[in-house]
Amino acid sequence: MTEATNRDRVGFRRHGILSRRGASRGLGILGVLGLLCVAPPPLAASGGPERLPCGDGVVDAAETCDDANYNDGDGCSAVCQIEPFYGCNGAPSQCALLDTDGDGLADLHETLLGYDPNAADADGDGVPDPVDLDLDNDGIPNDVECDNTAISLVNGSFETPDIPDSTYQLIDQSMVPGWTTTAADGLLEFWGTGFDGVPAADGTQFVELNANVASTLYQDVPTTPGQAYLYRFYHRGRTGPETMQFYVGAPEDEPSLITEVTTGTMEWQLVTGIYVVPAGQTVSRFAFASSQGGSVGNFLDGIVFTPGCAVDTDGDGIHEFRDTDSDADGWPDGVEAGHGLADMSGVVPGPYGTNGLADTVEAPVDGGSIDYTVVDTDGDGTPDYQDVDSDGDGVNDDADGCRLVEDADQADTDGDGVGDACDDSDDDGLLDGDDNCPTVANPDQADEDGDGIGDVCESLPPPDGDMDGVPDEDDNCPDVANADQADADEDGIGDACEPPPGDGDMDGVTDDRDNCPAVANADQLDADVDGIGDACDDNTVLVGDGFLCSLSSQPGRETSLPVVLAALMAAGLLRRRRAPRV
Repeated sequence: MTEATNRDRVGFRRHGILSRRGASRGLGILGVLGLLCVAPPPLAASGGPERLPCGDGVVDAAETCDDANYNDGDGCSAVCQIEPFYGCNGAPSQCALLDTDGDGLADLHETLLGYDPNAADADGDGVPDPVDLDLDNDGIPNDVECDNTAISLVNGSFETPDIPDSTYQLIDQSMVPGWTTTAADGLLEFWGTGFDGVPAADGTQFVELNANVASTLYQDVPTTPGQAYLYRFYHRGRTGPETMQFYVGAPEDEPSLITEVTTGTMEWQLVTGIYVVPAGQTVSRFAFASSQGGSVGNFLDGIVFTPGCAVDTDGDGIHEFRDTDSDADGWPDGVEAGHGLADMSGVVPGPYGTNGLADTVEAPVDGGSIDYTVVDTDGDGTPDYQDVDSDGDGVNDDADGCRLVEDADQADTDGDGVGDACDDSDDDGLLDGDDNCPTVANPDQADEDGDGIGDVCESLPPPDGDMDGVPDEDDNCPDVANADQADADEDGIGDACEPPPGDGDMDGVTDDRDNCPAVANADQLDADVDGIGDACDDNTVLVGDGFLCSLSSQPGRETSLPVVLAALMAAGLLRRRRAPRV
């Protein structure tokens, strides 16, 4: 054990929160201290090096980089890729987390978080990403979008209990949600922003770690083993450069020293980093210890401890806290959130204060908490910004005429794309589905005769769609103007609406006037005047009161005209022969 480590543990015990069980569980601070695995591989029974399970995501104590001494004997690759994200660290048989972009944050941690917190300002709101509580400016805090329900670190900015600005108070720890102090008197010293000329770093209040005596302030929070957590806090000296230590670990063991911070009196120092929870550690103690004596010093504010975000509802590869439309339903998260401030771009307008959360959705300003409840319209446990069917009516939001009102029938009387269930066509404050006169404003809904039709609608002239002066209900041709209401065949359908007569044989004579509608006969000849055109008449002999008549009494056996004429001529000759001679 190094002298520094021993000193840290002794100092931590001095403030009364560490057990004496000995070694810490796991490293837990890979992002800060790195990882060295320098032990040589164990010998197998044969005396040679034992082959190890490389590439399984766990750096075993005996896994080392491939060097000349254990060439291909330790199961590791020739390029020293012991495990994903690990590589050689200079000397043979030493490995460390890779940092490809050289920003001081390991590739593994950037992957676990889902983003690079050292990036400057991804959403362009003027607030650096490491301290930006809303990285896509949709008005929904990152920790809400990441569904970090396992994190219960509370009162991180010491806003409760509330004290007046420019004052200070000593408050018993029983009155301070979340935090416990090792100070013998159990008191925490709260400062309101502006007291003694010192502004709060986050919100309107902060605490002084050395309230009356050197002490440790801590909080136990549930954590997930193996999960990477992003932490941040602000530190400031009161009387000059002052030093504070930050620890994280299992409450029953000796928490590990993460970092030691020294800050002067001129401004707040922001401290950020990554903590990876060791195996089996389901509760972690988040602790701040003063490393100097005295009854003053070490201001502390704006503490955040949040896991990386792996939530991606629509599977588009963009994590929720950076995705402006998390469920890809065409409605931006900022619109579906419920704060009512975003336009269809989904961005809540600034100012964004010091923490990246829009002041218009935050209470108090820069306090880190939203002043509204994220909406879940159908109460199914999935907020609207992650729910493709917000009202639960079976119609997805991107096709729903009323996204927030259950209307499975999707009725839309006026055809404006807004369903009746949520449309107020006449702007009288009543939805069309509830309005007894949806086309004329009548907020009083007066209906003297109680017929369900508002009086203002009954006093209107009856509808006249073709504007011919005849109400539709009385019009025999309501779609075509016909003020004369002519109806030649008296069938109740106006002539203007009757379909034009046909001309089946296309001879220019309509079927209703054609004496031979199946055979073209534009001349309409009808020799026997029987109403059947000669073109389709088998008998053209005059009958009845005509000059010629059939000589046959049997249907279909009529004698032709030449035969009749021959008979008449023969009769004339016989009469001449029988005449007396003079």
